[in-house]
Amino acid sequence: MTTDTLTNTVSVLVSAKPQGVTFNPAGSRIAFQLPAHDHWEIAAINADGSGWTSLTRADPLSFTVVNNVAPTWSPDGKQVLFLSDRNGKWEFFVVNADGSDLKQVLKNVSDTLSIRYNFSNERVIDWAK
Repeated sequence: MTTDTLTNTVSVLVSAKPQGVTFNPAGSRIAFQLPAHDHWEIAAINADGSGWTSLTRADPLSFTVVNNVAPTWSPDGKQVLFLSDRNGKWEFFVVNADGSDLKQVLKNVSDTLSIRYNFSNERVIDWAK
């Protein structure tokens, strides 16, 4: 939600109970995870509520439910790092801020650590310069 203190108006940006809400470094875009029927996806919008972009999407041909959670922005605001269980366990993926070029990253880390996510609006990862 946003509030305009001059006009005393409230606007709802997202009606679908988002979690993991995070602003990009410039404060102009917001990434979040949201429920999508039986799984979680990641989307982004402009801070004023315009410019909705789905950063992850379910594969309609897959019989596997995939969750994408815990988004965090890159320091330059060009990418979003997140957790996904698309390979059967929690691993790190990155996607461009426009939803393109999704790829797995830090596989050497997720192969050596057991990552747990409890769907409790948790901050699991962060991206530093």
